[in-house]
Amino acid sequence: PKNWMEFHERDFRELKVGIGNVIALADYMIVNEVSIGEFKRKAGELLMRLVENA
Repeated sequence: PKNWMEFHERDFRELKVGIGNVIALADYMIVNEVSIGEFKRKAGELLMRLVENA
C-alpha cells in the first residue's frame, strides 16, 4: 500500500474474506516487525525445526 488509507482498505478486505481465521488456525507464525536479516534468520530457524521434526 502506498498510504495509510490503502493499507486500511486492504486489511479490511482481507479480514472480510477470513484471513484472520486462517491466521488464528496457523501452527506457526513469524511476526514481521524486524529487519529483513532478522526475519530471514527466524524463518530459517523455523524451517530447520520443521525439517528436523518431519
